Amino acid sequence: MPDVLCPHGDLLDACIDCTVAPPAPKAQPPVAGRFIFWATFPGECPECTVPIEPGMQIAACTDDRYRHRGCVDRWEAPDA
Repeated sequence: MPDVLCPHGDLLDACIDCTVAPPAPKAQPPVAGRFIFWATFPGECPECTVPIEPGMQIAACTDDRYRHRGCVDRWEAPDA
């Protein structure tokens, strides 16, 4: 089997950065609700995977997705 080089230029099996301390994933801020409104279109809630039907109360969230109002645990603080 040919020797495989890692992105750091070392042999893959010998690179400390790739074997001992792989790069940490970027931290994502927790999702928060922005505001509540009535759904106009059908969809699916990414939190509970239950369908969103037109007429249900949903929340626009900070990750640019929509969730049922009851599926949102944290809300953005209003500007004071």
